[in-house]
Amino acid sequence: MGPTGEVVFGSPVPVRDENRLRWDLSPEQIQQLSDKLMGNTKKVYDRVGDLDLDAVALENTLKALADVEVEYTGSDQNLQETF
Repeated sequence: MGPTGEVVFGSPVPVRDENRLRWDLSPEQIQQLSDKLMGNTKKVYDRVGDLDLDAVALENTLKALADVEVEYTGSDQNLQETF
């Protein structure tokens, strides 16, 4: 079932009135976007894993992983909705 576009006011969770989901992706586009998403995610995890212990900081570990998680979650949801 596709999104209704309905905005629920008074919800404790912020809701956007814009729909970012894509419903027009071809199988090839889904594959390309999936590969890009996995590649970007792997790069961040590899970068964090390669850090020397002396170089570990909030910005290059937890923030980097949180940022890629947000990107992954949004993109993953978009790709799942196309099936």
